[in-house]
Amino acid sequence: MAVQGRFTWFELVTPDVDDGRAFWSEVTGLAESSMDTGGSTYRMLTQGERPVAGIVAPRMDNVPPQWLSYWEFTDIDERVAAAKKNGGTVIVPPTDIPVGRFAILGDPQGAVFALFKSTDASNEPGDAFHWNELWAKDADAVLSFYRKSIGVTLDEMAQPMPGGGTYHLFKFDGALVGGALTSPNAQATAMWLPYVKVDDVDAAVARAKKLGGRVIAEVMDVETVGRFGIVADRQGAVLGLIRPSPAAA
Repeated sequence: MAVQGRFTWFELVTPDVDDGRAFWSEVTGLAESSMDTGGSTYRMLTQGERPVAGIVAPRMDNVPPQWLSYWEFTDIDERVAAAKKNGGTVIVPPTDIPVGRFAILGDPQGAVFALFKSTDASNEPGDAFHWNELWAKDADAVLSFYRKSIGVTLDEMAQPMPGGGTYHLFKFDGALVGGALTSPNAQATAMWLPYVKVDDVDAAVARAKKLGGRVIAEVMDVETVGRFGIVADRQGAVLGLIRPSPAAA
């Protein structure tokens, strides 16, 4: 059975699909691939032979470049209804596609994420994407939305994060599935930020800069977490790069 409550798929939404795929493949070391979906081509990034992320053009107008995270659940219709009841926005209602059923939601502060029910009972996330965290306008104010709508339980990281502030932990069925913090940039849009594993974070960030990307957060170390940095591609989509510490791997 697919792992419930885990982020099992990621999708780069960008106006220039080929540019996004080329940029992130070179930065992360993931391979480029494509799949014929019967009338169109779905471009992907793969870890070896395993697809780990898709790359698509926006489905509607005025969508900024971003990484969209897909949260795996079997009962997405019920969770969409709960999200709407608790102040969320339904951007794409539950919709059937050849590989499953999905919906796209916005939380009360505007962070966008997707829910996904896979038709593949063995669908489990690989380890290319190591972590996912919510950068909220006000984490304390939005946590109850995820508890009531998504069904996560909440905890806090004992170790303080650089710059202070509380780092919140999302759990589902007792397993860690994500984190949340109040964004250090009060002007930034609320978002979910995935982190991809790389062997050398400094080299990956340097590649992003050389290719015309921007550094959002300089490389740093956090004990028990690892070494990480955050970059944006040429279109503006933001992604974290991390080499986990042995304790977090």
